[in-house]
Amino acid sequence: MGYGGTKARAPLALLVSYLLFLSGAWGAKPPSVGPGEAFTLAFPGVEGTLTWETGPFRALLLPEVGEGLALAVLEAPPTVPPGVYSVCVGAGGSTLCQTVEVRKAEHLLLGVPPRAQGTLSVSLANRGNVPLRVSLGSAPESQVFLPPKGLDLPPGEERTVDFPLGEGGTLLLLVAYGERQERYRVQVEGPGGSPPPYRLRGRVALAHPGPYGSLTLEGPLAREAGLALRLEGEGMRLVGNLRLDLGPWGVSLGTGPRFGLSYGEGPWHLALAYPPHLAGEWRGEGEHGRLEVSAGGFRFAYAALGLTVQGGCGFSPPCAPPFFRLERWGEPALFLAWEGGLRLGGSLPGLSLEASPYPYPWLRGAHWGSLEGVVYRVEGALEPRGGTLSGSLSFPLAPGTRGRLGVDWGEKKALGVGLDHRGGGVDLWLQGRLPLGEGEGSLTGGLGWEEGPYGLRLEGFWTPGGGGLRLEGRYAFSLGVPPEVSWALGGYDRLPLEGEVRLLGRPLASSRVVARGVEGALAVSDAQGRFRIFLPRQGGKVEVLPPPNTLAFPSQVEVGPGPWESPLSVELPPASRIRLICMGQGGKGAYLWGGVTAYVACGGQAVVPPGVYRLLPDALPEGEAEGALEVPLHPLEETPVTLSFRQGPKEAVDEATPIGVRFFPPRPAPGEEVRLEVQGVKGKLWLSLGEGGVVEEGVVREGAHTFTFQVPWEAQGTLALRLRGELGFSRDLLLPLDEGRELLEISLTPPRASPKEVVKVTARVRFPAEGVFLLLPTGEALALAPIGDRVYRREFVLDDALVRLAEPLGPSLAKGLRLEVVARQGDREVRKGLRLLLR
Repeated sequence: MGYGGTKARAPLALLVSYLLFLSGAWGAKPPSVGPGEAFTLAFPGVEGTLTWETGPFRALLLPEVGEGLALAVLEAPPTVPPGVYSVCVGAGGSTLCQTVEVRKAEHLLLGVPPRAQGTLSVSLANRGNVPLRVSLGSAPESQVFLPPKGLDLPPGEERTVDFPLGEGGTLLLLVAYGERQERYRVQVEGPGGSPPPYRLRGRVALAHPGPYGSLTLEGPLAREAGLALRLEGEGMRLVGNLRLDLGPWGVSLGTGPRFGLSYGEGPWHLALAYPPHLAGEWRGEGEHGRLEVSAGGFRFAYAALGLTVQGGCGFSPPCAPPFFRLERWGEPALFLAWEGGLRLGGSLPGLSLEASPYPYPWLRGAHWGSLEGVVYRVEGALEPRGGTLSGSLSFPLAPGTRGRLGVDWGEKKALGVGLDHRGGGVDLWLQGRLPLGEGEGSLTGGLGWEEGPYGLRLEGFWTPGGGGLRLEGRYAFSLGVPPEVSWALGGYDRLPLEGEVRLLGRPLASSRVVARGVEGALAVSDAQGRFRIFLPRQGGKVEVLPPPNTLAFPSQVEVGPGPWESPLSVELPPASRIRLICMGQGGKGAYLWGGVTAYVACGGQAVVPPGVYRLLPDALPEGEAEGALEVPLHPLEETPVTLSFRQGPKEAVDEATPIGVRFFPPRPAPGEEVRLEVQGVKGKLWLSLGEGGVVEEGVVREGAHTFTFQVPWEAQGTLALRLRGELGFSRDLLLPLDEGRELLEISLTPPRASPKEVVKVTARVRFPAEGVFLLLPTGEALALAPIGDRVYRREFVLDDALVRLAEPLGPSLAKGLRLEVVARQGDREVRKGLRLLLR
């Protein structure tokens, strides 16, 4: 049988070998795999004992004996460098090899916290197979400045980068690696919610030949003050302009000389300048008007209801040359104008047409669009002296690389060819122009490099008559405005409020002071009970929370508009604690009556205002208790109270009655809400967790006792329960738990969305959540609203900011937006991430 089986397999192996040989003979490419992927190689025509050389690959399954065909199952390690590797098998003195290509994979895992104070720690892990040069720093428009940092991260390496933080505000963190750039939003909390210092954005540029240099510096100095400075020099020539805004006033100075003064209040804005120039502007709801008068003439413009009217003329000679333009915005856009002649035209998306009947007729048109990544544009003109036609194409060649073709056909005929590449902080472009008749050809190009605030740009041109090069370097920076300058020029949107926290007339340290509705406004009182917190100028609510384990209640104070001359004094109401000790059997707890009403379980405690309270014992159905008693509770003290219980008489239970117990769901997860139905038991029923206190009393529905309870978050394996009845019934139950069961189900409608489309997020929560939130990649948290039993929903718009944060899904062109839904109950959080596919 063994010999016959071998002969039966031989034709099959021969056929497979022949087919594999034909596939190789027709030039099949070597298999391509990514890091961490498994693959299979087939080696035909091998017999006998086999020896393998797998190179860098990990062997998952290698046959030791060949029977005409050997199948090897291998895996590419996650950090194997990209390249082509050989896998060989030796059999009978000969060796057969196949090549495998490992693709390049850039994969960086980033851990950026949404909030930070004092220090920002960013974790990085290279999960690709190529070294990464990672650059981190703040964006130019960021309120918080971080100096740029660069590091090299080999494959498989993990590292943490720490940035010291000395100011509060919103940080826009830029992370660039490979050909990608990602943005993260971090809320940096300053001490006491102190406002972030205003920052001036600057840029320095130097170029040769020239020599040429420029400096720009602009930004706010205070909440109603701003600065704009520009200096530019080339050779021995220097020009500059300075503008300072203070409240409604603005002053500008410039070389020339030039001088300007402006004032704005409400919808009005007036400006006076030298050389003589006067301008007035008015902006209303849906309307905009502007008038300018200078020594050379006047201009006016008015826009309303989707229409724009512009006009003007010179003073010498009187009203020459005049111009006028009437324009309609929208689709279609239309215009009628007199600009040295009569002109009229219109446009639609992808199409424009313009004509002039006087003083000489001409017609111009253009059409543009895109088709499967190819961008095209065609332009034409007809004039009395002839016509012209031009066209251009831009098409993708590789990721980040596009080619360009252009042609001009008219009085001057030429063909243009170009190449653009952008990626990894490098920008390269080349453009060649070849005349198809008279004229000279030309070649222009440029190379740009950017990393963080630094940039270089090299541009050049060549013609038969000569050529030239220009090199320019730039550096972008940010300067913090000293707080003394900001306070002198009007201060910030928030003002400091100083105060003191006291308890029974004594300073209270380590109290938490929170400004409600103010991001990051949190302070802690010092040893003397003093604190300093920043509030909006219009005031707000300040809540003071006592330190942990301090017998005091929180207090909330309404603060009026600032500035506040005298410190705020907050006196926290004192509290008392009662601890209940139950002796004997059958005890459940006690009701507390007095300044407030509370229930205290056996072995439990309660924090209440000081005073004299009446304590009413509460026994289980099978227990009995003594009468009520009065207990005085003193401020800042804990009072233990002991109650005695005893077991009451039991009644016999009919054991023949069948008992039915059903859990919904039958295998819940820790933290999940569960419904229990019990049938066949008379009288009242109580449910407790093992030997612990009572969870609740059953509700009778359609002849069955129904309980609803939440599985403890810390429960594992099996949850022990106990049923007890008023007639002496008792039964222990075991509820198996499924720790892998999801507590959060998320659905997106639609699952694949287009830019500007509204996306609906629906969350079904399996536990009593106190809040459900959607976390967007921008750092924004949106609260979901309840629409049913444990069902929450929220809509958001897929705007341009979110589209830019979408990530490619593997080697395909599809992109996905990372989303995360968080459901909270107390200090417990359940998170679930998902992706929204983009069309």
